[in-house]
This record gives sequence, structure tokens and C-alpha cells, in this order.
Amino acid sequence: MFPYTNRSKLLVPIGLVSLVAGRLFLQVMLYRSGFMSLSADEFGRTVLAARWAQNPQAIWSGVWLPFHMYLFGTALRLKWEMLYVPRIIVTVFGVISILLMYLLTSRLLESRRIGLISAFLLTVNPVHVWLSSTPLTGMPNATFALGGILSLVLYLKYNKQRYIYLGAFALALANGFRYEAWMLSVLFSLALIGNGILLYKRGKFDSRQLFNLAFGYIIPWLFPIAWIIGNYVETGNPLYFLESIRAYKLTWYGQGISYLNYLKTFLKIDPYATVLAVFGLGICLLHYPKSWAMRWYVATMVVPFALFAYLHGGQVEPQGNYFRYLGFFTFLIYPAIAYLIDFGVSSVAKSQMSKIILLMLVLGIIGTTQTHKVFQFVNDPSADGLAVGQRIRALRSEHPEISQRPMLIELSYWQYLAIHVGANDISLIVYDRDLDFERRQSLSLLVTDIEAFRDCLTLCRFSYIVVKSPELRNIIENNLEILPSEEINSYVFYQVPESLFEGSATTHYSCPLTFGSE
Repeated sequence: MFPYTNRSKLLVPIGLVSLVAGRLFLQVMLYRSGFMSLSADEFGRTVLAARWAQNPQAIWSGVWLPFHMYLFGTALRLKWEMLYVPRIIVTVFGVISILLMYLLTSRLLESRRIGLISAFLLTVNPVHVWLSSTPLTGMPNATFALGGILSLVLYLKYNKQRYIYLGAFALALANGFRYEAWMLSVLFSLALIGNGILLYKRGKFDSRQLFNLAFGYIIPWLFPIAWIIGNYVETGNPLYFLESIRAYKLTWYGQGISYLNYLKTFLKIDPYATVLAVFGLGICLLHYPKSWAMRWYVATMVVPFALFAYLHGGQVEPQGNYFRYLGFFTFLIYPAIAYLIDFGVSSVAKSQMSKIILLMLVLGIIGTTQTHKVFQFVNDPSADGLAVGQRIRALRSEHPEISQRPMLIELSYWQYLAIHVGANDISLIVYDRDLDFERRQSLSLLVTDIEAFRDCLTLCRFSYIVVKSPELRNIIENNLEILPSEEINSYVFYQVPESLFEGSATTHYSCPLTFGSE
């Protein structure tokens, strides 16, 4: 191992500041290269948060856990900016998670140097960079989960009761973002029970510790229990959320099963960690055979992923989903990988200078290849709607007289969500057809009833109609006699002339088209 001196401690803050600065620069360059989104869920979660911001309420049932709505929605109430505010939030979480990775590794392995290696590996992980750049639930979940793991490691090492509560509250928050955190909470609770039994056998167990362990055991499960009860009350099925997710995936992703895809994804995320994972965990157990903290850490690498694989059943999914789900498990392995790298370098190199050179060479190779992969992204097709929404925002800014008039868009799954985000608007965008999440087969009112659509034009006084299908373009140009003004990502903008508002809809008529806020 490398010797440590008091002077070398100065390298820690310098190293962490450098990692954070490098990460922020990497994200800026990623955005400049055209990165937008891994998944349509990013835009869907932002729209849900915006709707929640307009009508805050507690949510106790559904498919998606609600804490992302509370987090992004509260921020949007302070600053209504649907595109940038959520991305700033996840960027902050990404930075915090890097710092937590350093703390977890340095405390678990009692080495600041290995802590910096681990933090570096997380900094250049492509999925960590992507999730720190898109307002999905992955980064808040990973950050709170790391906080929970760190707190329990500190408790098991030093037996200080405050760490029980810190870990319990961190996991309680993670449990409201992603179901994967529930798996960690199972291990957290079992670890508390096991440590309580161990203390009892040693004659060190008292009523105060019983009280702390009991509350630490209960706190992470308060929300999951409420969620299960809420789903039962609302649907009659306490596990409605699991069955709905499974049914959705079978409907839209098919019945294909491939556990090999998990391995392929791990190799794409980080081939080094994938190949070295077993060796890293093994050497940690070998070198720390009596450490309960190390045993629990290794269990967090194995048990949650095994539960994940069992519950998902190898379901074939889009690549973006694999990255989002499996990236989290890759993050957790880095303390073991960092320890293995440090041990390997120390075993091979003989002099202090050769150790430093070899370590820099190894990290340089990893950093170069991982950073290259950061820019090998594939935007989700839904992101095409973002530029359309941004153009809507620009038109309203350039022409204030139409800023409070609705625009009608062709409802294209899931690009319409990105249009909302780009336009920074959920209230004045109207869909040309009913939302049909289950089958996505509803027809445009332009096709089913052109006269009813004319009445909607007059009633709602649309400033623009924005469509992309040739059929709708033909109807607008030939039946409504409106000429196109511009085209963005296959969406054609039609400015509605005032002459079309000269008639009036029947007094009893109510336009059936749906506003985005409904």
C-alpha cells in the first residue's frame, strides 16, 4: 500500500475539487455534443412534476413512486423552468454522489487514496454522467442509497447510534424514488437485526440501543407500507404497481427473455468493473474477514441485483432502460474495484515513483475509454419533440400577442411530452386527439370530424397548429386552406389566420380536445 503522511491529506480536497470540476466540464461538453435524453420517462416525469406543482398533494398510489414529483415540483414552484431546473437538480445530486462514494470507500477501506480512486471511477462512468444530466429518478435514488450504505457502514464500524438514523432517513427518501431502493432497505433492516443479536450475545445491548434499532428498522418502511396500503385502497390490489409495470412491458416490449442482456449491458457501462467484480469482492472479503461492515457491503452487491433479476425475469427492454436500471448496481461495486486496483498496483510496482506512474497509467486508460463512451450516446426518439417545444416557446416570446393563446399539436407518443418541456408549458398546449396510453390508437379530430375541429378552432382560437403526419398536413392545407410556415424535426407549423375565427361555434358546443394540464 502507499504510505500516507499529513502533507498528502492536502491531495484529498484538491482531488475531489478536480473530480467535481472535471465532471461538470464533461457534462457541459456532453450537452454541447447534442445529448438530450436516455428515455421518454425524463420528459414524462418533468410533466408530472409540473402538474403536481400546480396542484400539490400527497400521492399514495400509482405505478411511479411520487418523490420525484415532490422534488422537481417544489423546485418548479420556486422557478418555473421545465427544461433546466430539473437538470440542475440532478447535476447537484450527481456531484453529491461522487463525494459520498469517496466517503464510503475511504471509511470502509480506511484509505483516502482508494476513496479517490473509487470517486474517479464513478466520475467517468458513462451512465452516471447521463443520469446526472437527465431528470430521471436514477440519480436522486443512487445518491440517497449511497448515503444509506455509508451510514450503515459507519454504524457497523463505530457503533455510533446517530448513523442508524442517518441511514434510515436516507433509505426512506430513496424508497420514494425507485423500487430498487426497497431491496437495499431489506438488507439494511437485516443488518440492524443481526448487529443487535451480536451486541446482545456480547452483553452490550441495552434498552436505548433497542429503541434506536427499532426505529432505524421501521423508518425506511413507512413509505413503502403506506404505498402498498394506498394501492390496495385505490385498486383492491396491494401490488398493483408491480403487476401494471409487468403488464406494460409485456405489451410493448414483448415476451422475450434474455439474462445475457444484463451482462452485455454491464460490459457496455464499464467493462473493467464487470470483469473485475468477482475478484474485487473476493479480495475485500479475504483481506477483511472479520469486518461486519465489509460483509454487509458485499451483500449489497449481490442480494439487490439477484432480487432485481428475479423480479424482472430477464425481460427484454430498450437499451436506455437497461442503462438506467443496471447503472445503479455498477456504481455500488466501485469501492471493491478501487481496492483491487490499488492492491494490484502496490503488488506489482516496487518503488514509490513506479507505483504512482503505474496507478496514473491504469486510471488514465480507464478514464480515456470511459470518457469516450460518454459521448457514444443514443438520444431517445422522444427527444425530437424538444426542439419543437423550444420553437413554440420562441414564437410566443417573439409575438407576445399569442403568448396566452393555445397551440394545437399532433399527439405523438412520447414526443408530445418533450414538446411540453421545450415549450415550458403544460396549460396552453392542446392535443389533436384523446390520450390513449394503453393502445395508442386514438384518431385525430381532424380525421374523424373536421367540422367539429373547425368549431374547436373558433372556440379555442389556436395560434398555431403543429403536426407531422402527411395525412394531417394534407387536411390542413386542403380543407382548412392554411399554408405551412416552417418545419422542425418533421413537425410542420401552421399559423392559424384570423379569418378562420370569423364564424362562431354553437353556443352549447364544448370542444372535446384535451389540454395538456388536464
